[in-house]
Amino acid sequence: MRWGGRQDSKGNISGSFDWTQDEERVTLQGWEGWLAVRLPGDGKIAKELGVEDDQGLWRLYFDQNDDGADLPPGAEALEVTIKRIVAES
Repeated sequence: MRWGGRQDSKGNISGSFDWTQDEERVTLQGWEGWLAVRLPGDGKIAKELGVEDDQGLWRLYFDQNDDGADLPPGAEALEVTIKRIVAES
């Protein structure tokens, strides 16, 4: 998951976000297809971001077609849910 302007979103999914019927988890395009992904070779980027532990850098992906998101060889992936927490104002 990455933040960016209109130019950055071309060719990527930019919505629609919603929540599950019980209003407890976040969905995208009507379902929860979230993956936590660790890519091979991310050690350098992790260090640049200040990630010091041996778990490395994890990225959030959306598996649009429920096919493993076409991850590169050697990638580690875990299915995750994103909990919806309403902010107090």
